[in-house]
Amino acid sequence: YDERVQAFAILNGIAEVSDHAGLMSIINTGFNASPYMEQFIIQAIMKAGFIEDGLTRIKKRYGLMAEDKNWSTLWEGWSIPNDEFGGTTPNHAWSGGAVYLLPMYVHGIMPISVGYGRISIKPLDGSIKNSSVKVPSVLGLIQSSFTYGVNSLGVKVDLPSKVVAVLELPRRYHQVLLNGELIMKH
Repeated sequence: YDERVQAFAILNGIAEVSDHAGLMSIINTGFNASPYMEQFIIQAIMKAGFIEDGLTRIKKRYGLMAEDKNWSTLWEGWSIPNDEFGGTTPNHAWSGGAVYLLPMYVHGIMPISVGYGRISIKPLDGSIKNSSVKVPSVLGLIQSSFTYGVNSLGVKVDLPSKVVAVLELPRRYHQVLLNGELIMKH
């Protein structure tokens, strides 16, 4: 079995949702993808709802690149020098798929309408306790940050004037303050 085939079955809706957990046993043990193809593996993992598994895979697969003191770029292959996957360049944009996925699955920033006029923001409730991101859109820069405390979640969002955001918070929080004022309680 190959993780690439299983990932595309999830991404393209061929696999039933009820099959996703079973496919994860194949995906989590396969490491045949190039740095370019890896973005689709990680996206399938996250789309299937296994966000923490996706983050673990990003660290495992791209960690060597991120920690390398000699390069501030992503490589064409999994090591430098490398004949694997057709190249040895240390600066290759095709390896940046994980960077594209993090705003979507850590911050939950996804367009609801065409052109980012309406977006969702849903901070990940998981191992990442604080994060910030800037997402360029045709309407301007979308900025989001979150910090989890012991019993709290702080979220800061800066949007272009023509963008409307739907903020989704984890259910365990029972009240929402906006600029220090209670605006919702359940």
